[in-house]
Amino acid sequence: MIKFHYASENTKDGKIINISDVDAAHRAKHYYCISCGHEMTAALGKKNEHHFRHKGDHCGWETYLHELGKRIIKEKFENQDKFLISYKANYICNSYEQCHLKSPLPYIPKCIGEKLHIIDLKQYYDTCEVESTYRGFRADLKLSNSEHPEWNPTFIEIAVSHDCEKVKIDSGIRIVELKVKEEADIHKPLIESDEIRFYNFKREIKASLKIDRLCIIKNNEGLQRVEVEQGLDCGQMETHKDNSVFEFCISSESVKDINNMNFVELGLSVANIKNVPLKHCAICYYYNSFHSIPCHNPSTNTISIRHITISSIPDEICDKFLQAKNCRRFNLDLKKRHSALAYLNNHQYFSWSPEKK
Repeated sequence: MIKFHYASENTKDGKIINISDVDAAHRAKHYYCISCGHEMTAALGKKNEHHFRHKGDHCGWETYLHELGKRIIKEKFENQDKFLISYKANYICNSYEQCHLKSPLPYIPKCIGEKLHIIDLKQYYDTCEVESTYRGFRADLKLSNSEHPEWNPTFIEIAVSHDCEKVKIDSGIRIVELKVKEEADIHKPLIESDEIRFYNFKREIKASLKIDRLCIIKNNEGLQRVEVEQGLDCGQMETHKDNSVFEFCISSESVKDINNMNFVELGLSVANIKNVPLKHCAICYYYNSFHSIPCHNPSTNTISIRHITISSIPDEICDKFLQAKNCRRFNLDLKKRHSALAYLNNHQYFSWSPEKK
């Protein structure tokens, strides 16, 4: 006997409910088939699997699955913050062979080649319509943008007994086809496979690696400052900042792997390793990394012992380059330097400084 695990509350078009959410106290409520609209009862016996049962003749299983698929996916689109799809695409990059962050290690994933391309459709669409038409084709579900009706929609097709027609596929409309044989198939993530097919999606994607960059900038008076940029496109590695005396880049993913250091400490330590002349509180042995104050301020003759907070120093004089330059206690933190060296042995990075004239 076919077991229906979903029904609508109160009316055919009411809220969908799963039998697992029905207890004995609510078994007598009115439930209706989402396909034919006939009334159903909640079967909550102790011997058999719980399910909804039609009163009298029931509709076809294929019709039920087709309607269920449309209802469930529409609810997901409308109630979730993201609506992710993943399909196979070929990532290409004309600069890959010359890339500074390319790893020679075989177990490090490449940013080029065939891999799953993930898209959040809610970044492009805000409307999901059932049985809507576009260019003469009817979609099970049509995703569109109410503010940009000129944008091409995406169809989602529920294939139970019939696959998507060739003429619809040849139309050029983007289509996600979900083959459904049982209720569980409707809940599968929309990842391309034999059962979940993608048509007319862009299959060649420009590879782009997100990077974080630290720049040491020097002004006309010789004073230095640190600038940190996050989530840059990797192509920006070759575009250098004005008055930059040192730049350090790693992939944004690699930032998560830094041990006992933050990104600024790592970048400044690398600058020190590359013999860039600098002093900075963040790479001083006596600097308390949990606070933004120097260990010694010659203008106020204030000294702080490591790990003790002193809040009496005004913010405007807490320039860590200037403080370290004038500090008689500055001492390079060799532990941070060694940690930076260990990190660089296991990660790809790019550092740059202008050629000396």
